[in-house]
Amino acid sequence: MTAHGPYIIAAASHWPLKLDYLSGWSALALFLLLAVPTIWLGVRSLTGQGPARKWVTISLRLAVLALLVLILAGARWTRHLEDLELIVVRDTSASTDQVRGLPAASLDASVNEWLKDAAAPERKPANDRIGVIRFARDAMIESLPTSHYARGGAAIVEAARRDGTDVASAIRLALSSLSGDAMHRIVLLWDGNQTTGDLDAAVASAAAQHVPIDVMPLEYQAQREVIVERLDAPAQKREGEAYSLRAVIRSTNATPVTGKLAVRDRGRPLDMDLRTPGLQSTRAVTLSPGLNVLNVEIAPSASGVRDFEAIFEADGDADTLLANNSARAFTFVRGRARVLYVDHVPDRGGEALAKALGAADGQGFAVDRIDIDDFPHSLAELQGYDAVVLANVPRGIGGLDEDQQRFLATYVHDLGGGLVMIGGAEGFGAGGWIGSDLEKVLPVDCSVPSRRVLPASLLVLVLDHSGSMGEVVRGTARTKQEIANQSAILALRALARDDLVGVVAFDSNASWVVPVQPNAHPDQIEQMIRGIGPGGGTMIAAGLAAACDAVEQTGPEKAAVKHVLLMTDGQSTGGDYDALVARLKKAGATLSTIGIGDDVNPQLLGMLARSGGGRYYGVADPNTLPQVFIREARSVRRTLIQERRFTPGVRSPDSPLLTGFTSFPLLGGLVLTTPKPNPNVRVALVSPDGDPVLAHWQAGLGRAVAFTSDAQAVWAAAWVGSDMFEKFWSQTIRWASRPPANPDFEVVARSLGNGRAKITVLAADRTGTQKNFLSIAGQMIGPDGKTRDAHLAQTGPGVYAGEVEAGEAGNYVGLLRYRSPDGESGTLSAGLTVEESSELRALSSDNAAMLRVVNRTRGRMLRPWDIDGARLFDREGLSPEELAQPIWDRLVAALIVLLLVDVAARRLAWGRQDLSRAALAASAWMRSFTTVRQADARPTLTALKHVRGEVAKAREEAIGKRTPAAQFPVVPMDSQAAKPQATPGPSGEEDGVAGLMAAKRRARRRFGG
Repeated sequence: MTAHGPYIIAAASHWPLKLDYLSGWSALALFLLLAVPTIWLGVRSLTGQGPARKWVTISLRLAVLALLVLILAGARWTRHLEDLELIVVRDTSASTDQVRGLPAASLDASVNEWLKDAAAPERKPANDRIGVIRFARDAMIESLPTSHYARGGAAIVEAARRDGTDVASAIRLALSSLSGDAMHRIVLLWDGNQTTGDLDAAVASAAAQHVPIDVMPLEYQAQREVIVERLDAPAQKREGEAYSLRAVIRSTNATPVTGKLAVRDRGRPLDMDLRTPGLQSTRAVTLSPGLNVLNVEIAPSASGVRDFEAIFEADGDADTLLANNSARAFTFVRGRARVLYVDHVPDRGGEALAKALGAADGQGFAVDRIDIDDFPHSLAELQGYDAVVLANVPRGIGGLDEDQQRFLATYVHDLGGGLVMIGGAEGFGAGGWIGSDLEKVLPVDCSVPSRRVLPASLLVLVLDHSGSMGEVVRGTARTKQEIANQSAILALRALARDDLVGVVAFDSNASWVVPVQPNAHPDQIEQMIRGIGPGGGTMIAAGLAAACDAVEQTGPEKAAVKHVLLMTDGQSTGGDYDALVARLKKAGATLSTIGIGDDVNPQLLGMLARSGGGRYYGVADPNTLPQVFIREARSVRRTLIQERRFTPGVRSPDSPLLTGFTSFPLLGGLVLTTPKPNPNVRVALVSPDGDPVLAHWQAGLGRAVAFTSDAQAVWAAAWVGSDMFEKFWSQTIRWASRPPANPDFEVVARSLGNGRAKITVLAADRTGTQKNFLSIAGQMIGPDGKTRDAHLAQTGPGVYAGEVEAGEAGNYVGLLRYRSPDGESGTLSAGLTVEESSELRALSSDNAAMLRVVNRTRGRMLRPWDIDGARLFDREGLSPEELAQPIWDRLVAALIVLLLVDVAARRLAWGRQDLSRAALAASAWMRSFTTVRQADARPTLTALKHVRGEVAKAREEAIGKRTPAAQFPVVPMDSQAAKPQATPGPSGEEDGVAGLMAAKRRARRRFGG
């Protein structure tokens, strides 16, 4: 049988017993098929038993067969559900603030009063239940379904999360909150607008589960409102080319509205009238009722990212909401190859490379030279560059943080950007890049194989896991302990596999979570660290003592560098810290300390760090812990640096980076790395030991270059002063840079306002001939770092369009790849901005969307605030529900009992008389609970005397009839009456057989009934 529904065991469909795997007729046929031979065998094998016993035994066997058939058929006991479970799903997004005509002072108060009256006892059956879910950008349970309406805590909804509407997630949460022992209904209080989520899928799920959704509209219509719906800007333009922006502004006023329009580029005002001398920062405009399109001319500019924001300010009281009076867009202006040069070379040593890049080949690059603090924090900013150069840039505090290095890796691999990493004392593995996302796009691994004989390092992490570490960090869902554990894992990943690691956890006592061992199995070590949980007090001395034991047992022949990192979040009981620090220093180890929170002892931790030759970090926000741990891990990775003079050897003379070069000047050092085991990696230059000096490869859609020496007058002093310096670096960076954009394509991306964005590509060459039959696809990466696939289909001559998810507010950047039938291919940049105020861009409620929900789920459209007409607990439109409970476990128990009774019936001797006596005994036992005994009405003493006399009389009669023990009755020998009558028959032996036969006949009469 299929799972479409169980068949009823018999013809009567109202029976509660149903089967899952067989129909009723199939189960009956199976039972009869087994019952016929069972009866036949029973009749033949039980011939020696009486009729009652025989048929009782056969009946027991038939009952056993019936239970077996029910178990095999999947018997279930069902009952019809009569109660109703109601989930109210209410919209609390910012757009609902525009609802007017409320019965109470606010929407929240109106909804609560309406639900309280609608769920009053006279309108709700006693056993029906009601629960409430509220939603905006997120959905959460306000109150679980109970038999009476209980108002939930409105404070649980953060105001900052009211900037969006995800009704789909609210419906899914309501469906998952329904129990299985009642009929179900969802009541949706909604304005019909949504900014994100897949509403169609959620509604389809409700319809599939036969849960109707009733909708009470939260209606509104903005009468005096001006909204900047969007700002359209070309995705990319060429340097020196003029273009225009298009601001789309809607006015709901019945009369024209005057105001001022301004456009800013990265916060700087633009000239709104290029024909008038001077800077005209605003333009006076008059808006007609309805949609208005205003064009803004943009003067030619240098290459880079243009981040535009259009702002409209209305005169008078023609506008009510200011949050929706702006819109953003950005344009990539292409020209000379634009390079972002991150210079972390000390003592201005990076100027030589900056000058070389700017003057290369007489054309040079457009170079933006920045320090680490100015590194971009978004992909949109990185997309304005064709290549990024990192010179001696570390990871962690003093370098790129985790978000920045992930953005950079995505920029290379998914967006086709170029990366050139240059070494130095804080580059590659020495800068903590082991195990990072950025290492994955480099042509080299930042660690070296264990077969290389290098001085190993020892890092001991001493982690506080006291009870206060279980506190949740503000702004996250993680505890301080979880963040500390993850930080320790990142630090260990930044070490080489042959380095020694150890982890001590302490509260009132210390214990080794990870005993000192090589970092050869980081995954196993990671699991052990994740198991650290909070609990207990705080005793720093216990943790430091364990670390002292470890470093003392690790001699210099095992680890050339030894470092201890202590982390605690509170005060500690005393200890002999001076002696502990002295032990560490004597063993050749350094000590750094981290204090988390507000209740630490900075004087103690600072003193320990200074005495131990390390650093003290006061961390107010535990979210910054990963950066601290990674920086400390860098301090033990100095062993990867080799400083000695050598001449680099050419391994790949056909490398495009070495065109025109046959030999190279001396270098004074490098950071040891290992080429990735990938055939696409080209190692162009090597050291005398075979270590990579220059390597490159194609990393996803982009290109990456690794130069493990430096580009300053420290290791590369002979290079900086030579004629080849400028040519080598311009050639290297030009190879890594993103190829120039194709001017035959124009990309336009804009938000649709419902959690989706539309990308349109116009393809035509300079003569106006459209490019048809192209294949265009790619990815868009949102502000959350997630990748959205984009597939564009041709919608007209030279026009291609597609949609992607874009529910989060922020910048979206992407790269599209095109290919023509004749083999032409290339890449296109795309980008758009989703406004944070998208929730307030709907000027009216959407009744059509509400009707679609009602019609697809067979729900009802409720009149706003009509309590009597709502009938929330009405059964109209509800499908009859049944609760089915498997009973196989009970059937198995009954089967075991019947099997025991069946065996007893066949093995024990019993008959009709036994049944009669058992029935009488049972009847008497039952009557004993209902029959009242008659009490003796005579006085107590008289009754006792009477009983005593009766007993004495009976005793005398018994003594008089007793025969003396020495006397026997004398029978006269000649008395015929006293002689026993002889029974004619066989001899004595035959008499014994006859006696046995007689006894058998008597037993048969007794037990056979």
